[in-house]
Amino acid sequence: MCSAIRGNAKIHGGKVSGTNANSSIRNGASKSSAQTAFSKPIEKNTPPTSLSDRREANCSVTQKQGKIGATSVEKSSVAIAKNIHKKPDKIQAKTKKIAEGSAQEQTMRNHNSRLSNTIGASLQSLPQADQADILKRGEKMLAEKRSDEDAAAKCKWMAELHSEIAGDLNGCTAAQKSYILRYGKDAIANGYGREFVAEICKSMSILYADHIEDLLPDRIDISGTVSSAADVAMRKAAEAQLSKTMAANGADYGIISTCIREQRFSQYNNEPQAMQYYLLTQRQDMNEDVATRYYIYEGNVDDLKKSFDTVCGGNVEKYAKSIAMLKAYTAIALNKIDFPGKDKKNETCTLQRGMLHRTCIQYPGYACKKQGDVVNNLKNGIMCSTALGPPSEAFSDNIHDIHGFKIPYTNVHMAYFMHTEFCADNSEEKSDGKMSDEHEFVCDVGMASAKILKIAERASEIEAQHNQKN
Repeated sequence: MCSAIRGNAKIHGGKVSGTNANSSIRNGASKSSAQTAFSKPIEKNTPPTSLSDRREANCSVTQKQGKIGATSVEKSSVAIAKNIHKKPDKIQAKTKKIAEGSAQEQTMRNHNSRLSNTIGASLQSLPQADQADILKRGEKMLAEKRSDEDAAAKCKWMAELHSEIAGDLNGCTAAQKSYILRYGKDAIANGYGREFVAEICKSMSILYADHIEDLLPDRIDISGTVSSAADVAMRKAAEAQLSKTMAANGADYGIISTCIREQRFSQYNNEPQAMQYYLLTQRQDMNEDVATRYYIYEGNVDDLKKSFDTVCGGNVEKYAKSIAMLKAYTAIALNKIDFPGKDKKNETCTLQRGMLHRTCIQYPGYACKKQGDVVNNLKNGIMCSTALGPPSEAFSDNIHDIHGFKIPYTNVHMAYFMHTEFCADNSEEKSDGKMSDEHEFVCDVGMASAKILKIAERASEIEAQHNQKN
């Protein structure tokens, strides 16, 4: 079943309502167990005022082994008495820290036990290795301070995903099957709904069956001024196969090619706005308020919905299948092709993004940060243009800060180097020596941790102007 927007679920002024329990637009398994998407009104381009601290205390008690003689005990008692007299606050703080660490360890053991009891029945039909993998993922979510309910729901979706797509993977190699399942479980853990993820995984199996992976180059060197003509030829062949496969499976390559082209010019054009709306409706994370997590231009969800209706033209199923095919093609390309910034082991991409310094300093605490620091409260969009190197606008105008992100494959929607419209061959020069379109990725960034790679050269001037206004 395609992950389309079904039933009578709607977004009204930044909120979702609806009665269809199976609608992918809802955020969670049921109203009683999850918030709906856009559960809070969206403020106009206002940075969040606070962010819950997700850091987990990592305290452990080291117990020394061996016997202590009577004399040692007496000496220890005297030493402890002196220390208590001299530094009672320090000892009390250490004791409190140890107690808190023990309590947290016990709480985690209780969480894990409840998780195993809750989802045990859902895992019974799976091989032992897959059961263990899903439980491990659930434990990781609990360690990230997710609720028992959210972790259990996601683990159940992972188990259901295994069962739902098993038949579709019969034509895949063992390595392809392993990657598809791993990608699917990662996507669910990263906040996307099971139906949407299942459609992407099925699309991956279809593309693998049509041998699209064989048409992709092993490596792309995009550090120079031009692309290899051979590389471009291979990518054109892969694109032609993608278009053919999409047409044979109820999708339309024209939908995604237009969206990619319009995103290049402006993320506020109709096609990118429509895709933003669709992706936001596919988020199903009980711990998340998408209105707080994602930047939406002027907080206007109604405009996104209008763009979505215009672009879809009433054929939501074809649109949904087209986006799933785009995500699947991107996932296969990221997995096979070597490129700068790729972390194959962790299946992430190291990408950069520019943000106006005057916007950055509106976030609490940012003005005190320096190059190399990590920030966790910057709000980006669900379809952000990022790059493998410094974005051209941030590199040239001296008013942007540059942030580095590690983005999982599941959160990369499109990579421009896989679409030959944006590739230069040996007869075609890149313009102005800036980062080319080939270096760009469009990603779900949200509130991912950002490392400050560069502070705008005019930062002091911008901050002075900001202080005068405030």
